[in-house]
Amino acid sequence: MQFTNMAVAAFLTLLKIVTADSQEFGIVSIHSASAVHYLSLHDKDGLYLTSGPDSLSASVTDAGKLKFSNNKFVVIDKDGKWIEGSENDASTGFAISSGRVTYQDKENFYAVPTTNPANYVISGQDDNGAIGVALTAFLTSGSRANDFEPSAEKVSKVGSTTIDATSSGTSPDIIVPPTSTPAVTVAAISQITDGQIQATHSIQIQSENGVAKIGFPGGVGSLGMAIALLI
Repeated sequence: MQFTNMAVAAFLTLLKIVTADSQEFGIVSIHSASAVHYLSLHDKDGLYLTSGPDSLSASVTDAGKLKFSNNKFVVIDKDGKWIEGSENDASTGFAISSGRVTYQDKENFYAVPTTNPANYVISGQDDNGAIGVALTAFLTSGSRANDFEPSAEKVSKVGSTTIDATSSGTSPDIIVPPTSTPAVTVAAISQITDGQIQATHSIQIQSENGVAKIGFPGGVGSLGMAIALLI
C-alpha cells in the first residue's frame, strides 16, 4: 500500500510538470530602425502593438494557446490578425523558440498600421503598409524567456487558422538582439516615439552564460523600454 501511494504521488508530480505553462513574459516587437521597434502589446479596446506603460504580459499554455495577463487569449481571425477572445475560441500552435514567440512554427509576423498611427495590429500576413517584425519574449530580468513547446498530445491545429508569414514571397527584414552582450552601463529608455529615445536612469547590463541580463524599474509594464539595451 505504501508503494502504491508513493507511485501515485510520483505520477501526479510528473503530470503537474508535463502540463505546466511557460514562464510569464512580455512581448516586444523587433525591427531595427522602424516605427514599430520596441513596441509592446496593450489592451486598448482591442489588442495593439503600441508604446506606453501597462503593457500586457503573456504565457504559452500547455495547450499551445497564448494567454495574456488580462485573462484573454489570442484568437487569429480569418485575415490572419491577432484579436482577443476567450480560452474556448483561442488559437493553438503557439510556442517559444530561441526567445521568440512562434505560431505554427513560424516566427515572422507583421505589424499592420491602423487609423491610429500609434497603434498596430499583429498579423501573419503582409497587408498593405505592414512592417515585418519578430516578437521577442522577455522576462522582467531582461533576459529572454526559455524555449517552451506545449505537450504534443494537447496541441490540436484543427480549427486554427494556419498563417504563412512569408506568403507574399518575401521575408521580413528583421534585426534581432544578439545572444551575448558585453558588460556596460547604459541609460534606461523612458520614451520611444517615432524613433526618438529619451534616457532617464542608468542601468548595468551583464552577460552571463551568453544571455544578457538587465535590471530595470517598472517590471513588465516598462519592459519594452529596456529592450533597446540588448542590441
